[in-house]
Amino acid sequence: MKHYNEQEVWKDIPDYEGLYQASTLGQIKSIKNSKDKILKQSFSGLPNKKYNIVCLYKNDIRRTMKVHSLIAITFLNHIQNGMRSVIDHIDNNRLNNRKNNLRIITNGENIYKGIMLRSGLPYGVSINKKRFTAKIQINLGFFNTAEEASLAYQSALSKIQNNGI
Repeated sequence: MKHYNEQEVWKDIPDYEGLYQASTLGQIKSIKNSKDKILKQSFSGLPNKKYNIVCLYKNDIRRTMKVHSLIAITFLNHIQNGMRSVIDHIDNNRLNNRKNNLRIITNGENIYKGIMLRSGLPYGVSINKKRFTAKIQINLGFFNTAEEASLAYQSALSKIQNNGI
C-alpha cells in the first residue's frame, strides 16, 4: 500500500552489495545477474507477534532475515548489538516495514512503550497516585569514554534547562 507522495528509494543492503537491495517502502529485491526480482516475504514468530522475513543467499550460504532489520540496517545505519538498541515500529504494526515507520530506540524505551500500550495511556504518559506524569527519554548515543558520555549528558541537560523545559 503506497502513501501519496512517498517516493520509493532502493539502496544496497550492507554486506550484500551487488546482490540485494532494500527499499524505503519495506521491500527487498535481488539484483543478481542483472535481473531485479522483488522477494516474496513470509512470516515468522508467534501468531500475534509476526514479522516479515526473507531469505538471502551469499557464497552459497542461506540466511533468513527479518525485513525490518534489513531496512533499519540499510537506511537507519542500525548496528545489531544484542539488546542495547532495538528497532521500533512506530505505529506498532510489525508488518509495516517502511523506513518512516522504523526508528532505533533503547531496549528500555521499547519495554516502556510496551507497558504504556498495555495500560492504554499515550506514549510518554504514566499515572502515579491518580496523577498523570510525562517523561521524555533521550538516547544521546554511544561514547568511547565515561567522560565523553558525561559531557554529552551535561550539554543536553543544559540545553533543556536553558529552553525552560
